[in-house]
Amino acid sequence: MLNRHQKLYSKDEHHAKVMNDYQSFYEPSNNIFSSSAQTGGNERPQFDDLEALAYERTGFGRYFTSIFAGKCVRNGWDFYDWEGNLKKHPEIMKTLYKAKYFTKQIGWVTQELIYGTSFLVKYWSDHDKYDQPPPKKPFLSCQPFPPTILTPANVAESQEGFLSEDEEKWNFYGGKYKTVSIHRDRVEILNTRPNPYDWIGYSIFEPIYLSACAYMNLIINGLKMVAKYSNVVAAYKMPVPNPSLKMYREFQEIINEMKANFTFVMGKDEELTFLDTKMGTGLYEFGEFLKEDMASGTGLPLNQVYGRADGGGLQGAGALISKQGELETISNYEADLADNYWAMINRYWDVEDEFVKFRLDYQKSDRARYEEENLQWQNELLKTQVQTMKLQNLLTAMQAQGLLPNMMPPNQSGGTVPNQTGGSVPNQTGTSGTQNTTGIDQISKANQDFINRNFDIIRTFKPQIIDAEFRKNNGKIKKEVIN
Repeated sequence: MLNRHQKLYSKDEHHAKVMNDYQSFYEPSNNIFSSSAQTGGNERPQFDDLEALAYERTGFGRYFTSIFAGKCVRNGWDFYDWEGNLKKHPEIMKTLYKAKYFTKQIGWVTQELIYGTSFLVKYWSDHDKYDQPPPKKPFLSCQPFPPTILTPANVAESQEGFLSEDEEKWNFYGGKYKTVSIHRDRVEILNTRPNPYDWIGYSIFEPIYLSACAYMNLIINGLKMVAKYSNVVAAYKMPVPNPSLKMYREFQEIINEMKANFTFVMGKDEELTFLDTKMGTGLYEFGEFLKEDMASGTGLPLNQVYGRADGGGLQGAGALISKQGELETISNYEADLADNYWAMINRYWDVEDEFVKFRLDYQKSDRARYEEENLQWQNELLKTQVQTMKLQNLLTAMQAQGLLPNMMPPNQSGGTVPNQTGGSVPNQTGTSGTQNTTGIDQISKANQDFINRNFDIIRTFKPQIIDAEFRKNNGKIKKEVIN
């Protein structure tokens, strides 16, 4: 039965209301957004949404973009030849430093993480003619731009409808206040997660977009509930059995005024209680689920992103594993950046036979470096101690092997050699019998096999002598060489 506060619906209205209470579930390929996005189809988020996640709405958005970009590139990089030898190019680093590239690169990488594609415009003077080819010498300054400001002009000229596979043919136009044409050679393109069906690559938010939006709404609605109810809600019991609607409204106004003044004045039979809203029930578990999905989608460990100091194991082993996971993600992204850095530098300097390798390790204090060196020396000492113990065990075993020939019957002229049948066979020649010779040969072979099995341990301590003797005797080695 409906009470006086409920509105009567027609049959059709009631059916429509029930049908709209819960939305149908979506399949992965369905259009889950209500309006067409500007970034290449109604299945992808708009640039405004990506910007809000990165800059305005959530803390994890900043970590996934600008903080992560700084960790990847702030320590710089080195050049190596294909044999792994370090190649120093102070003239390259000096020129890039004067052009403020080391500062601008963080913005270039950050925007690529947000939008999926970003551009670095290079300048040679204060009066550049942007539509003309640039000089061959290195640029004097640079500035990163997102695809909201700078856009390829001739993307549709490709037969496939896009030029993402041949970015050297792109021409650009853009500007915040005045649109200008920009020559291709003045722009460096960064696109580490390309989309084969569009010129815009994938944002780091796209694989986690639903979880990111759900987490943001969880924070927003939680804030609204706290602002309105705090942890409790006031429940007022009126002193009449059947209050009218007018009485409800009158008492509601009185209670609201009392709540505003933080003072409650009650009559004799009136009752005021504060009920726990329990609005946080289940929210923590749901929030943790969303965090885990975002961590898996980006490869950045949950503990690192959300600033936890959870040990997770003996002596902080869990925290170390989490940090190692972050370094692996950084290393993978740096490998994607390396090709772009090499291509840009090779336009002005000859590094054709070299490759770019980022410095992954963080800047450490002197004390941290000394402690790390001390740990490295301790590890080396432990390795030496283990090798020494192995050698001692080996020498002990070799001594035991050397005692075996002495355990054979003595070889005396005119003596006898035990017969396997229990009798004796005279030794007419004064030398060892056939059985005795065979036994010694077997023991010698056992000694040689023993040495061969432990050759790696022996070689650790006498590598040059052992190797020479090993080659000289066609894979065999004498015990005196070891001793």
